[in-house]
Formats: sequence, C-alpha cells, structure tokens
Amino acid sequence: MFRAPGEKTLYIAGDTIFYDEVAAVLEKYRPEVIILNACGAALQYFGRLIMDAHDVLEVHKEAPYVKTIISHMDKLRTQR
Repeated sequence: MFRAPGEKTLYIAGDTIFYDEVAAVLEKYRPEVIILNACGAALQYFGRLIMDAHDVLEVHKEAPYVKTIISHMDKLRTQR
C-alpha cells in the first residue's frame, strides 16, 4: 500500500490469488488504484500463484470503485 499527501492510494497486490486477506485490505484501506498480477499461473503440485479472471472479477465485486491495472495477462508457457 502506497499513500502520499495529494496522491491516490495505490495497492500493489503482487503475486497472490483473491482470498479473505485481500478482501480485508481492500475494505480497510479503500485504495483508489490497484495493480494485479493476473494470468492464472500455477505450479503442478502447489496450485495457482497469481490471480486468474475469476479472481479479478472478485476484486471488482469487492471494490467496484477502484481503478484496476492488470499485468501478466500474457500466456505463460510451462515446461513439461
């Protein structure tokens, strides 16, 4: 979370999925801009590391007022 006098509050969510703690941060700080990593990247035995389209929708439902910037939307290639 970045805050500065006269500037919009910015939340950089980083590499995460949408879960209760992300919702709590949105509720507590009410950022005006949020940056999400969102390509649905996952590890075979661990699961998703980064938000997917469903998570982005959940962020929007939780904070429809926020300007959302989404990065990492390009397709990730995995080695087999």
